[in-house]
This record gives sequence, structure tokens and C-alpha cells, in this order.
Amino acid sequence: MTILWCGGEDIDFPNGTTPTLVDTGATHSRTGYARFAIDNRATFARSLSFSGGVVTSAWASCRAWAIGAQTGNNWIGLGLNASGNKGICIGTDTTSSTKLAIAKFDGTTRTQLATESGTSLTTATLHKLDLQVTGNAGMTSCTITAYVDTVQVATVSGQNLSALFADLDCYLLGNNGGGNFVVSEFIVSDSDTRTMSLLTMAPNAAGDTNNWTNAFSNINPNLINDSNVIFVNTTGQDFQANLTDMPSGSFAILAVKAAARAEVTAGSTPTKIKMGVKSGGTISVDAGQSPTSSFGTFERLMATNPVTSAAFAQSDMNALQMDLQSA
Repeated sequence: MTILWCGGEDIDFPNGTTPTLVDTGATHSRTGYARFAIDNRATFARSLSFSGGVVTSAWASCRAWAIGAQTGNNWIGLGLNASGNKGICIGTDTTSSTKLAIAKFDGTTRTQLATESGTSLTTATLHKLDLQVTGNAGMTSCTITAYVDTVQVATVSGQNLSALFADLDCYLLGNNGGGNFVVSEFIVSDSDTRTMSLLTMAPNAAGDTNNWTNAFSNINPNLINDSNVIFVNTTGQDFQANLTDMPSGSFAILAVKAAARAEVTAGSTPTKIKMGVKSGGTISVDAGQSPTSSFGTFERLMATNPVTSAAFAQSDMNALQMDLQSA
């Protein structure tokens, strides 16, 4: 069981059209898990490519709240960044806002492939949506299955998707045409996502060390704000921040992802940003990634605690600090 990618905020969708609406209503996402829900009104938003490379089969998941009735929308999906906004999606049926449908999108046209016989979608209700794509080499014969609140509602098999992509490597946030749905808790896995949840642990207090200029409050806004920053012009300097706690309950933690936006200005001494955690008093950061002269999103997906080399334990999490290091 491997998490291929996960995210929960606009920072996680830097490709395509960045989500434009942040909905902070407590009922539109799960309190204690997500800070807010987002949507995308224009065209598709896309995640970064999966750090582990391309796949031909995957599950994608989210929590979705329908604010109003709207038909024929793409809600979430899977695609390939190199193919742009082409993808396989789940959303609403072309004739009914209460039916979930499976569709493909070729960059211009949405083609509906299957729809449920029942009516599983209701407005003003937080639903759990899951999409399963089982493909082969070249994606010439694929089975696509859709679930609402863990129950299978539609499936289609034998689909040749090779005109869209040869592999899968990104999460798609679909265009809804008018802001009638908002979504949160995005997960992609190589196995069943129906019982999985995503928690966003945002910076909420100063950490043990801050050798950068400015504080954690500069990097925890609800919307991307590249004018509100922390910065440093010396290598080997750490910035740490405490994070919001986990909700109550018992959890198996399959992965932790660190995400940040960064750029390198002209004449900067550091050229890389290293990302990681401080766990049990020990810092572990990666080898570093190289920002450009424009802000971009950088991620580090950690399947295990890099300090202990074991799975993240629930007892690790509330004391965990985010660590950024200049290099």
C-alpha cells in the first residue's frame, strides 16, 4: 500500500489553472482535517507529477460538497502532466446533478462513459468520492470505477484511453463551470482509498529554530500569497515551525508530505531548498531541490519517518515540526 501523492490546498495544484476559490465554511470540509475546501471554475488544475514516477493503475479520492445543482461537471480525475488537461474524471451526469458519472476529457470535449442508476449525490452534504483506474501498458484497455461514500455506483471496462495519455502521473481538479462544488482531502494511492483520510497540518506556532527572516505566520495563509515570505541568504540555515495537531482517533499513517513554495532571487547565495522534519529532537532533510527565479511548489513525500526509518507513529505527529533548510 503506497501513497503516490496527496494534498489539500491550492498550493498543491501549481499546474494548469490554480484553484481560484477558497471556501472556509466549516460544513464544506471536515473540521480537524482540512482548513478549507477549494474549487476550480475555469479549467483543470493539476498536481505536480508523482514523485515515484508514472503508473497505469491508481485510486484517487476526495471529500466533495455540492453547494448547488449543476450537471455535466468534471469534479476530480487522473491524468498525465505531459498531456496537459486531458484526463479520466468523475463528476455529475449531463442530465442530473444527483447522479455521479464517469467521463473522459480530451482537452476540449467531455465524453461521458457511464453513469449511476441511482441518485447518490445530494447538495449540502459532504460526500466521499473515490475513483479507481485499472489500466495496462499504453492505457489501451482500462477499467474505471466510481464510488460514493465507499459504495460502487458506476463502472466501465475496456476503455482505450491511449489518445489521452500513455500513463498516469497527476491528480486533476476538474472545472465545474460556476463554483457549485468544493473539494478537499486529495489522495492518490496504488490501493483502495475508500477508508483513507487526509489531514493538513499547517504551521501554527514558532518551532525550536528560526534562522530565516520573518515568522511562521508569513507562510500559513489560506490562499497562495507569494508576496508574504520568509527568506534567508546564507546556506545551512534552518527554519522550523510547529504544526496543528491530529484529530482524536486511532490512525495508521501511510505517508507525510511537506510542501512549500520557493524561488531564488538574482545573486542569492543559497540555490536549493531542503525539506524535511524535526522528529524526536532530530532533523532530517532531503538532498535539496532547486527553485528558479519564479515561485513554484516543491514537495517531499515521506512514506516513513526519515529520522527513525520506521512508519510514522501516531505518537510522532503532534510533536513533529516542519523543517526547511537553505543550501
